[in-house]
Amino acid sequence: MSLHDTPWVNRNQLLINSAGTWEQVDESTLAARHTSASLRFVLARIADVRPPFGQSLFTEVLHKAPGTRLTNDSIQTLQPEQYSTGVISLEAAEEVLTQALRRNTSATHFSSASMPVDDIILRYLNALTVPAPDGDSAPSETEANDIDARGIRDLIGSIPSEAKKDSQGGGFFHRLLSKKDKSDSHEPEHEHASEDSEPVIVEPDPQWLSIDAIQMIDVARIVSLSSWEEALKGLPPRAAQLLWTVSSDSSSSSDSLYRPAHDPDVVGAFAQVPVEQRSMEVRNGIRTHDAALFRRFGKEPVNDHAAARLRAVKEAAELWPSWQEELADGSLAAQGCIDIDGMTLIGKDPFLRQKYALDVKKTVETERWVTSWLSAGGSLTE
Repeated sequence: MSLHDTPWVNRNQLLINSAGTWEQVDESTLAARHTSASLRFVLARIADVRPPFGQSLFTEVLHKAPGTRLTNDSIQTLQPEQYSTGVISLEAAEEVLTQALRRNTSATHFSSASMPVDDIILRYLNALTVPAPDGDSAPSETEANDIDARGIRDLIGSIPSEAKKDSQGGGFFHRLLSKKDKSDSHEPEHEHASEDSEPVIVEPDPQWLSIDAIQMIDVARIVSLSSWEEALKGLPPRAAQLLWTVSSDSSSSSDSLYRPAHDPDVVGAFAQVPVEQRSMEVRNGIRTHDAALFRRFGKEPVNDHAAARLRAVKEAAELWPSWQEELADGSLAAQGCIDIDGMTLIGKDPFLRQKYALDVKKTVETERWVTSWLSAGGSLTE
C-alpha cells in the first residue's frame, strides 16, 4: 500500500452544509457569514478541552480530521481494520518527514518559538534535514523557520498499550486522561481529616476566571470526554492516539504555521512504522517509548505541555501586568468570564503566578482570538 492509500490522506477540514452539500470553509469565511462560536468550547481550550468528536467550535460546522470520514451528515472513525495499512521502516518514515519539511519550509534549521516544545524535538528535526557534508557551512540561526512542532513526539513514539496488543481505544483514552496534571484543575484540593480531628478548611486559590466561566469549562469537559471516549471505543491504540494527535488544536487558517504532526503524508508514514521500531529496551526491564529520540540523544523529551508551562512561567515574570490589563479590558471580561480581583491576587503571589502561568497565558491567547473573531463579524453563543 502506498502512502497515498492510507486512511490519513485528508487534511483537517471545517465543513458546512450548503444546500444539502458539505463544503470546506475557513474561519475567516465563517466570521464574514456571522457564524456563531460556542463560548463554552472557546473557553474550554484554556483547559485543553476540545469540542466533541467530529464537531468544531462553530455552530453547525463539522471538523473532519485525517483518519475520519463524513457519513450520514456526521464525522465518524473508520472500521478498526482499515487503520492497518502495512509496514515500513522508521528510516523510511523519517525520510517522508524530511521531504515534507523541505516542501513546506525554506530552511534546514527549525525553531518553535510560537508553540514551545522540548529542544530535543527541534534537534531531531534539524538533524533530519541537515545537508550532507560537502564543505558548506552549517545554516545560521537567522535561517531558522518557525514551525509548530507540537505532536511530533506522539507521532514518532509509542504508547505502552501497543505492546500489550490492547485493541480497545477507550482504554487508551482512560490512560491518556489519567496522565493529566492535577495542578491544571480549577477545583481546589481538599485535605482529608480523620474523624477525631478538627476539620481542615482549605482556602481555595483565587481564580482569574469567573465562576460562570469555570462552570462552562466543566460542562464542556464532560460533553467532550464522553463523545471522544465513545468515538475511540474499539479502535487499535495506535489509531486512537493518532486520531487524538491530528485533531488537536487544529486551525484552518491559511497563515497557520506548518505542523508536521498534522501533515497527512507524515502521519500516514509513521502510522505504518511497527511499535518495535518506535519503542526500545534501554536496559533490563526498562523501555523507552521514544526510541527514535533516545537513540540519537540518549534521553527522552518532556511532553509538549511541560515545555509550554516552562515557557509560560518565564514569560509571566515579565508580562503579567500586561496580561492582567488585557484581560480586564477585553472581550472575555465583557462576557463576564474574567475575575479581575482574582487575577490581581494571583499576580501578587509568586507561587500562584507560576502555578497558573500557562493557563493565564492561554486565556490571553483566547482573548485575542475572541476579539479577532468578533471584529471579523463572528458572534458567540453559550
